[in-house]
Amino acid sequence: LSVGVEAGDEAMEIEFDGDVDAAEVLRRLGGQLPPGVRLLAAEVLPEGARARVQRLANEADLPPGCTLGPADAERLLARETVVVRREAGPASRDIDIRPPLRALAIEPPSPCEAGYGGREAGSGRVRFEIEAAASGGPRASEVVAALLGAGGQCPPPPEALRLRRVRVDLAIAAPPAKTATGATILRKDNGDAA
Repeated sequence: LSVGVEAGDEAMEIEFDGDVDAAEVLRRLGGQLPPGVRLLAAEVLPEGARARVQRLANEADLPPGCTLGPADAERLLARETVVVRREAGPASRDIDIRPPLRALAIEPPSPCEAGYGGREAGSGRVRFEIEAAASGGPRASEVVAALLGAGGQCPPPPEALRLRRVRVDLAIAAPPAKTATGATILRKDNGDAA
């Protein structure tokens, strides 16, 4: 989780010595967490299996006075590339955030939300999903900055734009199969040996 991103959904993987019961893990670990942090679910994986983040769903409230709408999100998604500059200390590099950006939508606030939770009338909410990759991917702040910059219809965002991770989709990677000699057989998605 990036610094400054609120976590509404996160995942963690814990290894135990010996067999454990998922309900017991929830009960015992849940009792040790600080207020406001709670465990929602637990699952025991087969030995050697690993959870891999597949997709991340995020949202952010648009700054007051922003007039971006659904068509702006559609235009950004229609682009082949969306290059942003990532600053990393003295070094910086350009990255294309478009390939892993799987969904992007802008929703206007409902009349009862205007003024609720610090939202002002006229702002909306952006929701987006990012495909995870082993080499990393775009930061939630980079996606929102690209949207705000592409539209040209928003005032500069406040220093602390409220970003929220609302869902983490996981894929369970089974351990590789072993032959009688102990050699590892890697399998493709279609089940054929590689």
